[in-house]
Amino acid sequence: MKTFLTTQYTAVQVPRRMDAAMVRKFALINVEAICAIQERILLYAPQFLKSTKDWPSEVTNGKSTFWILVAPNVISGSNSLEEGQWVGICAMHGPLSAKQYNFFGDAGLAPMDGRLETRWIAGRLYIKPHHRSTEATKCLNRALEAFVNARTQELLGLSNTVHGSAVARVQATAYYGTAAHQNHQANGLQVVREVTRAEDLAYDGLLEETPEGLLHDADFRDPSGTLFEIVHHVS
Repeated sequence: MKTFLTTQYTAVQVPRRMDAAMVRKFALINVEAICAIQERILLYAPQFLKSTKDWPSEVTNGKSTFWILVAPNVISGSNSLEEGQWVGICAMHGPLSAKQYNFFGDAGLAPMDGRLETRWIAGRLYIKPHHRSTEATKCLNRALEAFVNARTQELLGLSNTVHGSAVARVQATAYYGTAAHQNHQANGLQVVREVTRAEDLAYDGLLEETPEGLLHDADFRDPSGTLFEIVHHVS
């Protein structure tokens, strides 16, 4: 289990196997994160219909790695997944093929000339309101960056002595006005394009599951969020 520490917070990678108590905590923070996406949570109704036993499949499917931001237990001081307070979450999906990464067929997401690269999508970024701070954000972001950098070295067979020979590309979408959108802007992510609500649901693989009648013409026409990208130079 990988961890990343700051003074107050710990970012911990969720293990493939979780006990019943951890599964409940994982389900609860995922639902809380989905509720915080934006005001029209009924668009995500199928996600709320999952039973607790369904949530571990998101970790065991081999396509996603989840990180939990943990604050110390108020009684014991422990910052372990088992005892600490789960105050944030983010998922990293990948590595992805060039086709999977460029869902929208945007020239800005095409493979970089002459560079080895891995490709990832960050999703479900959420930190509880009373824990949103520079330190909390930095802890989670550094854990994610360290993870994709290490996996890039491993996947591409790079040695630690090779510098600047590869990049890890990470993209994410966020709705306007959300904490995630503000986080991406504050951390200097590049804007690739604006997306409509329907495009974002399709991007997340949820459009076909969206209950009939909940989407309006404007959801297919008007931008409601941004697709961002950040490129990490692996060293």
